[in-house]
Amino acid sequence: MTTRCIRLGVVAVALTLALYLSLADHLTADAAGQQPASPQEEKPAEQVYKNIRVFKGVPASRLMAGMSRISQFLGVDCTHCHVAGEFEKDDKPTKQTARKMFQMVRTIGSTLSNPGVTCYTCHRGQAKPAPPPADWAPSEQEREQAARDQRPAEEVYKNIQALKGVLPAGRLVMVMKMFSRSLGVDCAHCHVPGEFEKDDKPAKETARRMLRLTGVIAREYYGGNSPVNCYTCHRGQVKPVSMPPVAQPKDEPPKPEIKPSASLPFVDQILDRYVQALGGTAALARVTTRVMKGSLVTQGGSSAPLEIHEKAPHKTTTTFRLPMGTTVTGFNGAVGWRQSAGTPLQELGGKELDRIKFEAEFHKELKLKERYPKMKVLGTARLGERETYAIEATALAREPEIWYFDTRSGLLLRADLVIESPQGKGTVQAFYEDYREVDGVRIPFAIRRARPGFTWTFKFDEIRFNVPVDDAKFDKPSVPQ
Repeated sequence: MTTRCIRLGVVAVALTLALYLSLADHLTADAAGQQPASPQEEKPAEQVYKNIRVFKGVPASRLMAGMSRISQFLGVDCTHCHVAGEFEKDDKPTKQTARKMFQMVRTIGSTLSNPGVTCYTCHRGQAKPAPPPADWAPSEQEREQAARDQRPAEEVYKNIQALKGVLPAGRLVMVMKMFSRSLGVDCAHCHVPGEFEKDDKPAKETARRMLRLTGVIAREYYGGNSPVNCYTCHRGQVKPVSMPPVAQPKDEPPKPEIKPSASLPFVDQILDRYVQALGGTAALARVTTRVMKGSLVTQGGSSAPLEIHEKAPHKTTTTFRLPMGTTVTGFNGAVGWRQSAGTPLQELGGKELDRIKFEAEFHKELKLKERYPKMKVLGTARLGERETYAIEATALAREPEIWYFDTRSGLLLRADLVIESPQGKGTVQAFYEDYREVDGVRIPFAIRRARPGFTWTFKFDEIRFNVPVDDAKFDKPSVPQ
């Protein structure tokens, strides 16, 4: 079990960090320690990936960023529109809807000569755009009063244009009230007070253009019965927003204050209790394979299906299924490799190979002292409501790590790590949460990692032990997968 706790504190950190940065689209792959983008990625997306339609002409290297934004703007993950692992398929109706919405956004942009409308403008992190607040609905009395005058509005009021022939006079004031609320303005925003028929204000002509646009949307995309109205985009603001608020960078999670004490347990006592808390030596030793399925979730809400396969004594693969294809990193006990969509199969070397080799040890919970020759108890530290024992552990030729073990349960709650990349050393904090028992062994179903400015989490839905896993799964493919 420490295999999962300690191992997942470090293993694949470089990979998951690089993936997060790609999803977030604010650092290059090279800055994350990966190989530079291949020339193939500079081709149009449709020449690299299957069944590309609305993104035709978009550089392949930008596809991930675009898909990540869509997920963020709608508050969904990849599987909302895609079949996991077979992203080119059109099986899900939501994929067709998404394509139609892209066409609609382009229609809006060309009509307004303004590219500022995005998925976020209407969705605001929800799969279905929010309707106007329920308390904005006309009262029964207002409806009855509006129904009394069914004459066309242009026969009762002066200079009716955009609403000519479509609105009874009795409903005009009720509709104008909805316009005002949706934009957060009063009548004087568009009208000259006391002379409402005048066209002196530019905002009035803009409003007419917007009404014509909603008519186009209704006819071309909804068959005349459109849910799109002023509130859909404006949400009480004169100018609709295009992007979510920029999240302020978060500082590195505070380092716990470690307090020395004269009455601390020995390292062996803490580690032995940890093994017992996980289920005991015999239960851990009985596990020879692990298959873990779930998602990688970033702080922006983007996610990707995740699978980890591990086999004793030291074999592992980590698979992410992304809209642009599948990324797999593997180690068969001797050779480490990575295969990503649109890039050549890569054999790992140097420090990256050393890292995955070190972390691939399956039963490392039973070999902690062997793997970390230098260990010492630093003291006690408070993590929220929990008291912990802090141990500093140093492996050969590696930076010291600090592990925090719950004084009551004996479980590992946090690990402070130092990760090396071509740009230098960086800190990562790993938090082990949602422990559950599987076949007599306790294991965290959520592992959250944090670096200054962002976090990402492995969330597992299914963990199984001792299922058959073919050794060939861990071998470097002879041809790209």
